Amino acid sequence: MHTRLRLISTLALALSAHTAHARGDGDVWIMMIGPMCLSQYPSHAGTEMGRIFLRGATIDDFVERPFARCFRQHNWASARLCDDVMGLGREQMRNLQGVYDRHRDEIRGMKAAFEYFNGYIMADPTSANWPPACPDGAP
Repeated sequence: MHTRLRLISTLALALSAHTAHARGDGDVWIMMIGPMCLSQYPSHAGTEMGRIFLRGATIDDFVERPFARCFRQHNWASARLCDDVMGLGREQMRNLQGVYDRHRDEIRGMKAAFEYFNGYIMADPTSANWPPACPDGAP
């Protein structure tokens, strides 16, 4: 239960990511991109960003979560984006504008990923319909 609450609290920060990045509101977009990159490229688990998003979970457990399997299935984030994001240190996280600017088109093209992740966060894990279905087709 405690692990699920930690996951939910971490993921809840991503709830407004799509809306926020579409409006240009700060750096909330990273709260979805980080877990996406960790899901697609588990080799980043040892980075500072990887440890932040793992929040005590093992990478093996993390990549088996339904959202992680969906992110891998679609491969929404490029290796270049993930290398930039997951290579950040705490001090660099204070200003993410440069990373966002370099990958703006790719991030803005992730509408289906943001919608899926927001739906995942908002879904009731006790529901018979949980976890939400991963979207079909290309990103």
